[in-house]
Amino acid sequence: MPNYYLCYKSELSPTVREEEVLAILSKAQKFNLKNDITGMLLYIDNHFIQFLEGDKEKITFLYRKIMLDPRHFGLKTLSEGSVSIRSFPNWVMGFRALNAEDAREMAEMNGLKDFSVEKMLSDACPNYAIELMKSFYKNGELNFYIFWKEK
Repeated sequence: MPNYYLCYKSELSPTVREEEVLAILSKAQKFNLKNDITGMLLYIDNHFIQFLEGDKEKITFLYRKIMLDPRHFGLKTLSEGSVSIRSFPNWVMGFRALNAEDAREMAEMNGLKDFSVEKMLSDACPNYAIELMKSFYKNGELNFYIFWKEK
């Protein structure tokens, strides 16, 4: 059976604190493990970009819950579809927080031409976000607890 994937972006509500985000991550990882969902959450410039993969019904259910979450606004689907092989098979939810310069450096190291955070967060280049997240998986680079420290 093919896997379904969905990648979306949202802006984080300014009222959300670091402890709350870490609690969300922990809860999401437990939910994803129980429901065989894998993927990655990227935090950059007060935006979330998340890639989810697994059973279509479960991903759709989860995405509806996220759409109703007041901690997110400006939610926008960047890409979705079917894949035969998962991109993040071992990550119930990888997480990486970084600033715009770190994102540019990582993109350059991985051959993403003409990369900019602005393009990635706009509708112009939705695949930039996916390719950037895949580079973190490929290189095994995560940080779960360094979140607001770089602001």
